[in-house]
Amino acid sequence: MNENECRALALEVRSFILSLRTRGITEEWESDLGCACAVASYTLARFLTSKGHTAELVEGEFRGHTHCWVSAVCDNENIIIDITATQFGRMYRDVEIVDPEFEDYQALHRGKDAELSFIVNDWPREQQPQTYIKHIERFLNTSEHKVLIHNTFHHNEVHHADQ
Repeated sequence: MNENECRALALEVRSFILSLRTRGITEEWESDLGCACAVASYTLARFLTSKGHTAELVEGEFRGHTHCWVSAVCDNENIIIDITATQFGRMYRDVEIVDPEFEDYQALHRGKDAELSFIVNDWPREQQPQTYIKHIERFLNTSEHKVLIHNTFHHNEVHHADQ
């Protein structure tokens, strides 16, 4: 996966997360995605792995705030993808891609340990991925279908061009 593909996939997930708010499924998240980092990062990690990419949910601290993001591999390099950094100010892009050595990100829990931490540390229900799991699963299934249709269409275009 190259950086452009990584950014496009992350934007697709961010759009889905924003739609949960705009459709009224949750009213607890801020328009800048404050309070949505766990749900967004969980969904992004699942989305990337469903497409065969290496990705993992991370819970930790960002500039002294409890926060979640995704650790992934892009262009054969480890990276951090943060699709809710916008909650920390207008200087952040919708999709932040940074080096994992960037000291503002301090990992505490990864993968299943991060998911367990949401429960053990009593994260508010509206900030836990399991609260929205039906919507997340529907998004993942619909998205896989879109990719399958796109890949089939593209394959047919290439196949017909060869004839």
